[in-house]
Amino acid sequence: GMSSARMEILLKMIQKFCPEETAGDSDAVLALLASSLACFPVPLHFAGNISHIGPLRPEPKRFYSLSSDYPSIPAPPEWMKKILQTSDAGIASCNTWLRRLDIDYSMSVAQSADPVLGNFITVSLRDLATDTRHSLCDVGFGLSQIIPIITMATLSSSQLLMVEQPELHLHPRLQAE
Repeated sequence: GMSSARMEILLKMIQKFCPEETAGDSDAVLALLASSLACFPVPLHFAGNISHIGPLRPEPKRFYSLSSDYPSIPAPPEWMKKILQTSDAGIASCNTWLRRLDIDYSMSVAQSADPVLGNFITVSLRDLATDTRHSLCDVGFGLSQIIPIITMATLSSSQLLMVEQPELHLHPRLQAE
């Protein structure tokens, strides 16, 4: 049988990824747990190390606040936090994947300080063909949706990455690859 510690990990996974379906309903949790184990057998050594990317990532913003002083300015999403925790080699690795996928941009992240806004970060993309810089908001929507996947996949070592509908915002040429 399964140890109680492993069962607890699996229950937490179900509650994390399906909170609305499992709120206070133990039968619903058990049903989802059983169907998850049958359809998607996850090696239990990954159970505590799973990242999830939903089918529609948040629309990109021009900048993200690193302080909670201004609740109207969004905090960085999870993929951007990964970039902030990495070195230049991590961003270079993401840029390598952009080139491998024939996406003619390179990404950079800058941290800045402003007396009004506080500490914030921006993500910019350099168009390799024209050598112009653009905000993540000003490029195609599909690109703003694939960059979080590339970033999380590149920078999340020893984690299982679950991506819902990864093809949803990909150009058909990239889907074919």
